[in-house]
Amino acid sequence: MSAETTPRALPALDGSVTIPESLDFHWQHNANLPMFVYINEGSDQISKISYLEFGRACHRAAHLIRPGPSKE
Repeated sequence: MSAETTPRALPALDGSVTIPESLDFHWQHNANLPMFVYINEGSDQISKISYLEFGRACHRAAHLIRPGPSKE
């Protein structure tokens, strides 16, 4: 079964899940599925960003904005 036909797991849609919780949910349950699909400018090549790649990028950005305590 390809990623395009694999059913996605969905978090609760009643407003009880925060954005960070939603990102973590998809990272755990839909890691290899595409979150974003786009055509590269100037070509016909399709690029895909998976939930795992997006989740990792969000975590890196969050740690740059608000670093955790130093581990000394």
